[in-house]
Amino acid sequence: HGNAERLNRMKSKRKQLILIIVNILLLLLVVAVIALLIVRSDWRYGLFERFRNRNPVQPAVVQVAQVDCRRVSVETALQGEAEGIVSDRSLLLVSEQHRLEDFQPVTVEFRDTDLLVDAAVPGPLEELLQANSEATGEKLLLMSTYRDADEQAQVLEEEGALAASPGASEHQTGLGLDVYVAQKAQRRFIDSKSGVWVDQNGWKYGFIIRYPFLKSSETGQSYEPWHLRYVGKPHAELIYRNRYTLESYLDSLETGAYYSFDGYGFSLQTPDEEGCLLLPSSWTEVTLSPDNCGRYMLTGRLADA
Repeated sequence: HGNAERLNRMKSKRKQLILIIVNILLLLLVVAVIALLIVRSDWRYGLFERFRNRNPVQPAVVQVAQVDCRRVSVETALQGEAEGIVSDRSLLLVSEQHRLEDFQPVTVEFRDTDLLVDAAVPGPLEELLQANSEATGEKLLLMSTYRDADEQAQVLEEEGALAASPGASEHQTGLGLDVYVAQKAQRRFIDSKSGVWVDQNGWKYGFIIRYPFLKSSETGQSYEPWHLRYVGKPHAELIYRNRYTLESYLDSLETGAYYSFDGYGFSLQTPDEEGCLLLPSSWTEVTLSPDNCGRYMLTGRLADA
């Protein structure tokens, strides 16, 4: 009987010791997290921003009869020869899993600089820069825009794992932009008024934060509040308000379905055997973008918008 009591006391002390060790480890973990958040202001902002309500919303699914559509040849549209349709790359998904193959960018010079951007970007970017200046009193600057494969290889050599490999970088499309303000670049950008404003308002001009906080499992990239990506309207708003990544946004859409949101109609489709898509005849100002996954996004203004 005495041996049993001693054994029970030993077990009890062992449990208490384990509990003390666990509590100490948890305390150390909390202290480490707090210290990290103090040092990393970008992570601190990203963490607190996760609790801010973005009023999530979903697009409406609409029924479209085939007789109300016209067949559009993808090849013809991509060559700019389809009536009423402008081809762009705004919904192109680029990552290590979705690499660029035989890609030929369509870029233009932004303002009177040596910086190149995708042809769809200058207008919305001008609006973004002007609106940011009016809202914050700061000048938003461009640090990096289009890079070719050779330039991306050099960046990879200099930055290592922080950079994407050639063929997996959005900078090779001209749709990805690195921005900054004076004395605050990269992760310190979010410490500026512009960093916060762009994070919360860029969607109004068709831009998203391409690599959001705590989304690296989807994007393959760590949090980069300075890296903007043009996706156009209304897609930027849906991505922002629902906290999607570009990956999860495209996955959320049913292939072949038609959607409406905020005066826009859009449909992500796989071409039929003849390489054609079905475009509602009533849509206007239509754009066509490949998604780099074998599908194409048709986006247009609704007739009653």
